[in-house]
Amino acid sequence: MRKKNIKISEKEKHYIKRIANVSNVSEKIVKDVLLTQLLLFTIDFFDSDENESNLTIPYIADLNITARDKVTSEGVITDVKIEATPFLSLIEEVEAILEGETSPSEAFLKQGILSKFRELVGIDE
Repeated sequence: MRKKNIKISEKEKHYIKRIANVSNVSEKIVKDVLLTQLLLFTIDFFDSDENESNLTIPYIADLNITARDKVTSEGVITDVKIEATPFLSLIEEVEAILEGETSPSEAFLKQGILSKFRELVGIDE
């Protein structure tokens, strides 16, 4: 069996870089966390007898993933279907944005900036 390397698209690379920049952690840490999530999915998928598994992306959604092999004129292809169930945190973010309100993550970010500013100038909260 030939060893397969994990390859990611330019879009994925760009998003990893964005996550690293916003979270102020290294791209390596971001990659390690995301690869670990992929590994957890792989373990769960191997344990499944149904060619089906669940992948939880905290704050975002639960993904129900099913895979079926299909025979075509070109050979066997694997058909992967994903059904997403968003978590309340994602729904609340979207609702706030659509209603022109401060989203929970925006409020969290503002509080973090304010706390850091107070720390820098020596103001007790």
